[in-house]
Order: sequence, then C-alpha cells, then structure tokens
Amino acid sequence: MKNLLSSPLVRISAGLVMLTCSILLVFEFLGLVPSQKAPELKFRKMLVESLAVQLNSDITANREDNVHNTLKAVVSRNAGVKSAGVRLTSKQMFAQFGDHQQAWLLKPADKSTASQVQVPVFKEGKRWGTIEVIFDELPTLESPFFMLVLFVALSGFVCYLLFLKKTMLELDPGSVIPDRVRNALNTLSDGLLILDSKEQIIFSNEPFLKKSALSSESLMGKKASELDWLFEEAQEVLPWSAILQGGPAVNGVALRLTARSGNQVAFKVNVSPIGRSEKITRGALVTFNDITELEIKNTELGQLLDKLKLSQKEITAQNKELKYLATRDPLTGCLNRRSFFEGLRVLIEEEKNQNNSLSCIMSDIDHFKSVNDTYGHAVGDKVIKTVAKILKQVSRTNDLVGRYGGEEFCMVLPATKAEEAVRVADRIRQAIMASDISLPEGKFNVTSSFGVACWSSQLGNAEAFVSRADEALYVAKESGRNRVETWCQQMAKSDIAAGEAEGGKAAKGRDEMTGQEEPVENMAEPTAELLHLPEHEHEHEHEQACRQENDGGHQDESLEVSQVFGLPSRAVMLDRIGQAIYRAERNHRKFAILVLDLEKVRQISNTLGHSVSEKLIRETGNKISQIFRNTDCLSVFDKAENCVSVSQISSYELALLLDDLVQDEFLPQMLNRIFQLLASPVNIEGTDLYLDTCIGVSLYPNDGQEADELIANASSAMYEARLKSGRNNFQFYSPKINQRANRQLRMENDLHKALERDEFLVYYQPKVDISSGQFCGMEALVRWLHPEAGMIAPDHFIPLAETNGIIDAITEKVLAQVCGHLNMWQEAGLALLPVAINLSPVQFKNSQLAARIIQQLKLADILPKYIELEITENVVADNLEATKNVIHELSDAGFSISLDDFGTGYCSYSYLKNFPVDKIKIDRSIIADFTENTFDAAIVNSIITLADHLGLKIVAEGVETGEQLKFLRDLNCHQVQGYLISKPVPYEQATEFLSNPSFISKKVQTCLTQEIQALTREQENFQVELTGILNKAPY
Repeated sequence: MKNLLSSPLVRISAGLVMLTCSILLVFEFLGLVPSQKAPELKFRKMLVESLAVQLNSDITANREDNVHNTLKAVVSRNAGVKSAGVRLTSKQMFAQFGDHQQAWLLKPADKSTASQVQVPVFKEGKRWGTIEVIFDELPTLESPFFMLVLFVALSGFVCYLLFLKKTMLELDPGSVIPDRVRNALNTLSDGLLILDSKEQIIFSNEPFLKKSALSSESLMGKKASELDWLFEEAQEVLPWSAILQGGPAVNGVALRLTARSGNQVAFKVNVSPIGRSEKITRGALVTFNDITELEIKNTELGQLLDKLKLSQKEITAQNKELKYLATRDPLTGCLNRRSFFEGLRVLIEEEKNQNNSLSCIMSDIDHFKSVNDTYGHAVGDKVIKTVAKILKQVSRTNDLVGRYGGEEFCMVLPATKAEEAVRVADRIRQAIMASDISLPEGKFNVTSSFGVACWSSQLGNAEAFVSRADEALYVAKESGRNRVETWCQQMAKSDIAAGEAEGGKAAKGRDEMTGQEEPVENMAEPTAELLHLPEHEHEHEHEQACRQENDGGHQDESLEVSQVFGLPSRAVMLDRIGQAIYRAERNHRKFAILVLDLEKVRQISNTLGHSVSEKLIRETGNKISQIFRNTDCLSVFDKAENCVSVSQISSYELALLLDDLVQDEFLPQMLNRIFQLLASPVNIEGTDLYLDTCIGVSLYPNDGQEADELIANASSAMYEARLKSGRNNFQFYSPKINQRANRQLRMENDLHKALERDEFLVYYQPKVDISSGQFCGMEALVRWLHPEAGMIAPDHFIPLAETNGIIDAITEKVLAQVCGHLNMWQEAGLALLPVAINLSPVQFKNSQLAARIIQQLKLADILPKYIELEITENVVADNLEATKNVIHELSDAGFSISLDDFGTGYCSYSYLKNFPVDKIKIDRSIIADFTENTFDAAIVNSIITLADHLGLKIVAEGVETGEQLKFLRDLNCHQVQGYLISKPVPYEQATEFLSNPSFISKKVQTCLTQEIQALTREQENFQVELTGILNKAPY
C-alpha cells in the first residue's frame, strides 16, 4: 500500500481530482451551479397560494369548520407540512391545526422564509387576514451536489490514473515490461522483440539491439516492418504479420536484416501469439536466432565440398585410369588375359540364359619372331599395336578383344554365329595384310592366322572355349598361315596329338626359315574399303546377319548376371555405361539411357505368380532388344537401387542403353517402336499378357557424367512420364524435372515429420438434403498445417503419400480425429451425423484394410453407421478382385459405401450392381458447367436416373451457385455439398453447425428463394420486353 501511495501516477491523479473538486465548489459558491432548493421553495409557495384560493370562499362565509377541516387535510396529507393556520389582521387565530400558534415566528409584515410561508387573504378589497403554513426545515447542505462531487472525485481518480498510464506507455512503450522481466529477457542469447496488435515494438532485448546496431529509443513505438528486412526467395510477407491476423505460430522462417552498420544479419525467426482470444491477437513474441556465423560456415563447407567433389572427380578419373590399366594390356590397350576371361565368363552365362550364339576368334601374327630378330623389339611392338588397333576398330561395343599372350590375340563376338565370325576374321586378316610398318629404310607388311570356334553347351568353361579356337588357329598355322580356319570335331587335340611334336618342329623350322629367307613385301595402309568401318558399316552388316540374336557380356572384373530374370544385372549396366562414357569421350559420340516402368508386372505377379512375372520380364527384355542394334543392352534393376538398394529379385523396371547415337532426334521414333512392340501380347504359359509402360530418357553428356547419375535422371524422367494422363508416355530428362524431384523429396521428408508432429488437421464440409434443406452429413477433408508453408491442400501431398506408402498412416490419423470429434459431439449432447472419409485406391492393395478400420472404430467406441467410406470408381475398375472382399467386409460391418468422382473414371455398371455401393457422388468437374453445357447436364441427368433405378443415393459435390442448386433439385438429386453451402471448416465451426443446424437449412432455403425470385424477375422482364416488341409491331 505504501508503494502504491508513493507512485507518481497515483499522486498526480489525486492532485487532479482535488483540483477538479475545488473548481466544482467554487462554482457552487458563486452560484454558477443550479440550486437544488429552488424547486422546493416554489412548490411550497404554490401550495400555500392554492390553499388561500381554496379557503377564500369559506372565510368569506365564516364557515370556520370547513376552514379547520381543510387545514387538517393539508397537514395530514403533506409530510413536509407541520402545521397550518388562518390569522386575522387583529392577530387572533381564526382557525389552526397542529402546534401552530407556538411555532409561528413571522409577523404579518415579514417576508416568508423557506420553512414559514404566509399569504394574505382579502375580503371586499381589504386585507382580512393571513394564511400561514409551517414546513419542515430544508437541509443546510445540498446532498445531491456533494454526491456529485464525490462521484467526480472517485471516477476522476480512476480515469486520470488510466489516462496517465496510457500516456506514459505512448511516451515510453518499454515501460510496460517490468524490470525483473526485462533483465531476464536480456540474458537470452537470441534476439527478442515484443510487438503489440499494431505491430509496434514495445520491447527489444539487448542481444537484438547488439545484432541490429540500433538503440532501444529508436525502436520503441516503431513498426517492426519498417526495419530494413530482406526477404528470402518466394517470401512475400513478414512472419509476424500472419500471426497478428490470427494465423498459427511459425518456426524457423529465414529472414535477413540490414543492420545500422550496413552488415547483413541472417536470422531464423520464431513467432508466437500473445493474449490470443477468439477474434483478436493482442501481440506477438518474436525471437531471432542469429545464424550468420552458421551461414558463413555453411558457405565455407560448401566451398570445401566443391573442392572435395573436384577431388572426388579426379580420384574417380584416376580410379578409372587405374582400373583401365589393371584390366588392359599396357602396350595395346586390349584386355589383359585375366580380365578377358572374366568378361568371357559373363558372356557365357548370358548365352546360357538367352540362347544366343557366341563365337571366338584366335589370332596369331605370322613370323613374328623373325620380325623381332630382324628389326628389333621396338618394331615388333609397333606391329603388335597395329594389329591390336585393327582388332579394336573392327570390334563392336560388346565384343571382347584381349591380348592372349605375346603376338596372340583373342576376340569374342556375342550374338554371332560361326559363319559370320569367319567373315569377320577374314576381313581382319585382309586389313592386317593391307597395313604397313614404316621404317627409315622402307616398309614391310605382316600377316596373321585365325582360328574360329563357336560356343557349345558341351564345353564346360571359358578356357575350353578358347582352347577350341586355339586348336583351329593351330590348324591355320599348320596349313600355310595367313588364313582362317574354323574348329571342327576333327581338330580335337586327341586327333593331332600324334603329330604335335613333328608339326611343332616343322613349324618352328619354317618360322625360322621364313624369317630369314622370305622377302618382306611392301603393303599399303589399310583402307576403309578393306575394313568396311568408317561409319561402322561392318557393325551394321553384322547386325543384319545376327538380328535375331540377343546381346550380352562385357569386359569387367565385377560383373554378374541376374539369375532370376536371365538379363544382365544392374552391375553389368553400370559397367557398360562406364565403358560407353569412355568410348563417347574418345569418339565424341552421344548415347542414351532409357528407363522403362513395368509396374503392371507386379499385378501379374500377384495374380498369376512370380514365375510368370519373371518369364514375362525376360521375354519382354528379349523382345525389346530385338528391335534395336546388337550394341544395345538391357538390364533389370530395382527402384530402390537408385538409393543403393540391392533387391534385384523384385524389380519391375528395365534400363536400356542406346550407344553410339549419331542423331538423338531419332529417339522418339525408337521409343514408339517400343510402345508398338509392347502393344502386342506376350504369351506366357498359354496366357496372353499385355503390358504398357512409361519411359524416361537421359542423354550423355547433357544429363550426366556418371553411370549412376544418368540412370537416376532417366528414372526421374520416367516418374514424370507417369504423371501424364494415360499410359505409354515418354519424357526426356530436364533440370526442372530434377528440381521437382528435389521438392518432392523434401516434401516426402516433411510428410514423415508431419506424422510425428500431428500436423494433419481434419476439416468438415457439410452435406444438405436438397428436398428438405436439412443438414444431413459431412465430409472429412484432411489439411496439412506445414510449419513454414502454412496450410497445404491435399492435392499437393496425397499423391506423394500414396507413392511413398504413408497414405495408410495419414488415413489412420484422419479416422482417429474424426472418431475423437464424434465422441466429443456425443458427450456435448449434439445429434451425430454421418461423416464421409476418403480411401485411397492404393490402400485396397492391403487385404487387412477392412479389419484395421473396424478395429479402430471399436477402440474409439463409434458405431460404423456414423462413418461413410468414399472410394473412387477407378479403384473398383483397376483392382476388381482385390477390392471386392474388402468392400463387402466393410459393408457387412455396417459402413456406408460411397462411389466418389463418378463419371470421370473407367466405370462399369456391373460394379454398381455387384458391389454394395450405397451412394454415388457426381464429380465437381461435371457439376461446374452443367447448367450451361447440355452435354454435362445430360450426364448428370442420366446418373441421377441410373441411381434412382438402382435405389442409390446421389450426392452432387462442387455446388457453388443457386442456379446449380435449383437445377439439381429439379432433377431430384438427393444431397449436395459445395462452397454455396459452406467451405470446409475446422472442428470448432463444425460444432457450431451441429449446435445450430437451422443455420445451414436457412442458407439453403435462402439460396433457393433468391434463385426463384431471380428467375421470376427474368420471366417478368421477358414478358415486358415481349409486350413492348408486340406493341411496336405493325399490323
């Protein structure tokens, strides 16, 4: 109390009250305040004068008794009258009542007082006597005036005190914060602002002042938006503006402030409302977490990351070079013996799975020892490199070329029969003959012998296969050299073992003799005419001969074949892309990666079994490979392997490498060939199966520099193609697709966090019985309250939730909230109405869907009759068997089933007949224009008629105008919902609708009445206009 009295505001207020009261008393003293006695005095005078008039006749007639009775009545009936009397001029009392004689003090000549009033009475023109009346004494002090002074004193003190407080706040807004609170807030590490409802700063703590380099005086009373803020991208409003307008609290909003020093300070801003009521927010508490140092460190880390990426790129290049050196012969660049056999084993495995031909060519340079002895090892190395160059030029993408040892080379041709391999070997032989080895003293030519063998299932391993070609080469050497021999059964080593020693000796002797005695002929440089290779004509001719053979194999040390699907694995694909990158860099060529989506195979696997799906994928891969060149290759890989997954067995995507593209403009034509191929059925175990696909395309070098990057980008393009309407779509990769993919990835992460943070809210949109106008139900619509982006509509996140498998969790959240709200409404005594909940088509793949929903309602103690489940007609059409049991189980449990978006999908009337559907919802896209579009109107009419015949309820959604409402009522539609009746509203407003259902009914009736009145006015105007036209018409 002592502190209160010592407060300056209290003292000033008391002084102002005293001054005000003094002024009022002075006014009273001066008579400026109207007296409260005047009316009473006037009344007393009028009373006495009226009495005199009344007694005058009785006094004139000397009727003393009448006078006495009148005086008695006056005294008795007026509480303020003590006595009354009539005195003669002789001072004798004529009549009196009460103790009048003793109490009267005035003389006849005196003036009346406030308590004693006398009025003269005249008779025949002369004063006869006086009427005297004694009243109660008037109070000395006028109590009403002093009550007024007291009221002014008390109310004035309160008003003065409040006014002074508000004035002080205006002059010093920071004074609203107590010192102990101010000191506590100043100890925070984060900057802090407290704003009032008008966005004015009423407090700023020391950390914020220090970071902004501003003074407290310059900030007090200033609007926070007037500071020099810098918005981040896509940011339009300051975070506290939405809060002050009733929005939810926000966290982690990026914002920059240009300090007084000119430096920019980066903040993460969190805003919370202060004193929020139903309609207003009194202020906001804003905290600023300084992340400037963090951003600087992030920038430094980003620069370091760029350096690391550059280093990684250099390391990768070095690793590639080391890998190349580890797998290649250093002199020729051909595969070394170890890598050659590893690649050959892969090709043999592919041949076993795909039944492709596989041929091997062994080559040996004739008289090579003589060349070394005559010209030296340097010239010998030059001869070996020349032969190796020719072999690599002739080889195709997937051919293996290896240096077998010394002057021997081995070449493996996948998808090539022995006859074609012989022709290839002969062209190589001619090219070697046409080559020349230049020396200072002239030129000389070399020749080679070739042995050809074709893979046979009887061979056990790669070594036996090469051994056959080596045996054929031995025969070629024994038969005169510079020729091509094909292995046959007669060349078995068992048949020539007897002559091996002698033949070897003779051969050696001939080599030595030839090296010394045979002349070295001068030959020309090999020409394109001999090689047939300047535009890969040999490959084209080779492909035409082997068109029906499939491709396979590659030279790498870590390759394996998918034993499930019989196609090269992802590891093979990655290695082949790596080799394609090397060739593309060397030859300045392009190549394309195609990713094909075969998701429908999953359905086939679930229906017909996994073995059928395996055969279908294998057959599809073989068919696709047949329509391209033999240098194309196929692979099956799992979607998750884009994120380092190793589950190949459950893969439903194909990747296709199109190498050595001259013009990528022809790619769409190639894609159409794939679509045409898949349009024809594939017969698996007597069943014709049809596939459709979506294809994503990435190009090297435009869309990536690494194998994984190219496949990932092609996959992103494929997912983009999925989003297009219909099937058999293709999409080329672009950076925008990658940006969308990144946004989707961020949203997917936020979706998982949203489940943990309970950020999903349920809004309700009312349904109305159109015939009665009664509020008859609601649809539950999920909304996502994102902490940064605000409210997000379901169209933006439900498709992603369906894709990543969290749609079940979201539906459970929605159902849990709806059950909780129903319980609260029931406890509040409100009449419950059915609530519709949407089910995704993806959820019907789960056979436990019905059981989970039924169990959730049992736990919540909610009857199924209060839940209506909405499904789209597409889920019924696409998953007929999988959906049938689930729908029947839900219907048998008591749930009402509604067919949503009717008229937009692949509907069949048999579904309406065979499935327990209770209600049909006409899609909003049809309702939107049906009052103007006769085609849509006919569709609406036919759907309503169909529902009537089948005994189903009809709901029209998306009703936004009174004209639509009246039209639907005239068509006998049962229920409607849409913005005309109400937008989706939160739980609180839905509770108000249930508490006062007549509000909805009145709104519907008002809309119908207004529409009818509008139509009536239109008809009247038309009649008037028509009458005017008829009146003007000549007759």
